[in-house]
Formats: sequence, C-alpha cells, structure tokens
Amino acid sequence: MTAQAYQPWQIADLSLADLLKKGRSVARDHCNTELRLGILGDCATQHYAQCVAAALKLRGIWPEIHEAEFDAIQQETIDRGGPLFRHVPNAVILFNCVQKLEEQFARTAEHDGFVEHVLELLRGLRTERQLRATLRATRTQQRKEYKNKALRASKYILVHVAREHHYQLTVTWTGNHGKGTSGYRAYGREHEISAEGKSALVQGSSDPAFLGDPSRYNPEELLVASLSACHMLWFLHLCSDAGIIVTSYRDSATGVMAQHADGAGEFTKVTLHPRVAISDPSRAADTPALHVKAHELCYIARSVNFPVEHEPAVES
Repeated sequence: MTAQAYQPWQIADLSLADLLKKGRSVARDHCNTELRLGILGDCATQHYAQCVAAALKLRGIWPEIHEAEFDAIQQETIDRGGPLFRHVPNAVILFNCVQKLEEQFARTAEHDGFVEHVLELLRGLRTERQLRATLRATRTQQRKEYKNKALRASKYILVHVAREHHYQLTVTWTGNHGKGTSGYRAYGREHEISAEGKSALVQGSSDPAFLGDPSRYNPEELLVASLSACHMLWFLHLCSDAGIIVTSYRDSATGVMAQHADGAGEFTKVTLHPRVAISDPSRAADTPALHVKAHELCYIARSVNFPVEHEPAVES
C-alpha cells in the first residue's frame, strides 16, 4: 500500500499537475494489487490514461493499461488475437469524449445522479452490435485537445467490465474392475460427472472405438452437445428479443474428429441441424440471421478452433 493512502475525495481535490506528480512518485512495490485496463477513446485518451493511472496508484492499485484511439478501436474490439485481447484487461473504459459527456451533464436535471445514470445506460449494452455502435460514435467525434478536461471526465467513467464466470464439477472414474490399469483392456472407461447442487449424475465412458461403453456419453459427444445447447440458448434469447415465439426446437448435431497414426486427434468440424417451430410462419425469414448471430455470441463456439456450421430449418 502507498505510504499515504489517499481517499477518493482527496484525489478529486488535487490539481492536475499535483495528481500526475504524486502518481509518478508511487513505485510498484508500494501497491498491493494490480488492475489491467483497456482504455479506448479519442485524442485525449493518453492524457486521460495518465490521470487514471495516477489516481489508481494513490489508492494502492498498480495499473497496467492498454490504449487505443479512433480508427484502431473497432479492429481492437473484433480481433481476438489483437493487442486488447492479448492484454486480458479486467475492465475496458470507453472514453466517450469529454465534450459529449459535458453536454450530457449540462442537459441533466439531476446532476447528483449523473454518474449512476450513465453507468446504467452502459450496462444495457448487451450485444456486440450495440457496443460497436457506441465505439463508432466515439470515432466520429471532432478531434480536439481537451487537456485538463481529461481529469474532470474521470468523474464520469464509462466502464464495460470483463466479467468472469467460474465452473466447477467432479469427474470420478468408476472403471476399476479389480486390476486397475494393469493393462489396456483390464480397466473400464466408465466415469461419473457430478457437481454440487445438480440433481443427476452424467454417466460417462469413452468412444466405443476406444473400448468405451456405447450406452454412456463420451467426451466427444458432450463437446458436440455443449456447442448445440449453447447455440440453442442464444437463439431462443434472440428470438425472444425479436418478438418471435418459438414453440419447439430440436437439433441433431454431428461432429467429425480426425485421428492420427500416433493416436492423437482433433475435431475438424461440428455441424448443427436445428429444426425450429414458431407460432408466426411469416417470421420464418427472420430466423436465419438470428442463427448467425447466435453463432457469433455462443461462448462455446467462440472457444474452439474448428468450424462450427449450422444448417437450420423452420418447420410448421
């Protein structure tokens, strides 16, 4: 922690020059935690990042910041191999122009609630399309030097937090037939998948080609099932948003895995075949685009390195 831990109101009372000077005096070993940030904005982004970094240091937080401005922003947000994603930020700050924020502040009747209002609006950004629209608006702002205004803008930070979701389960091998793994054919591939709070076990085995029990699910099938279920859940979500009432959904998904001479292998393709029934047949033409969007948003599809194709149909 810093030798003198500043409170937020003390930082707000500092002049810009004092803030930057005091921030530069804080060494890494005086901070007890680290925060990785992405800051995307306009021509004042560098000044803004310096102010944010200084304020964080005075609170005992060491900042690791990646910056991007103007036309680089769109590429940064869609290129998963680009600098922003490689930086792995805990949060991304959308610096939506000091001038624009000041205009919004001037038009707001309840100034005390301005920050909460802006943050609530940002939390409503649920889709990549909406996020990109916000970033496009940022790029089209007139390029001006804001200098000291960057500090005042720090009171109205727009933050899109990179939330993490954690999953835990237990896989228990139940295939010890008395001799353990004394030989390739001496043990069974049976196992159980369980998790706290779940109502039923998943009975697993390996592919029958690898001496597994064909009556149980194997890991390859569960991977295909994960892709199928994730796509379905996103599609249902998007249909609900679009006012399309789905009455049934069934997907006969297929996967292809290539095995090599050394026994290793990998999936080369998964194809989803969703068959969907909707209450209003006139909306059938709207569903293909929703399948495309569901694929773009699917967490599992975004996590694999092989093609996930879909061949949807709407049934009456």
